[in-house]
Amino acid sequence: MEQEKRLSRRVTDHRLIRQELMPEVLQNGGLYFDPEKTTTTCAILETLIADSYLRKTLARQAKQLANKYFWERCGKETFSFLAKTAKAALP
Repeated sequence: MEQEKRLSRRVTDHRLIRQELMPEVLQNGGLYFDPEKTTTTCAILETLIADSYLRKTLARQAKQLANKYFWERCGKETFSFLAKTAKAALP
């Protein structure tokens, strides 16, 4: 239970610019940071190095999220979106 509290606290602390990053893809499968600020990048790396529970939990969550994406389905959805967009743009 203590490890779960620690995970929740650290994940919350490091979601710095979530709105700018693609949260619909990564969701809770990683830590967010400002890539233009080396201090936040270093803090994330230090956290992941120091906390094996957090590292393993995020790896498991990321793997589960990755399993939702398949190239064939993504390709079909992209093509469908482009076709609808092109059709809507025609008079």
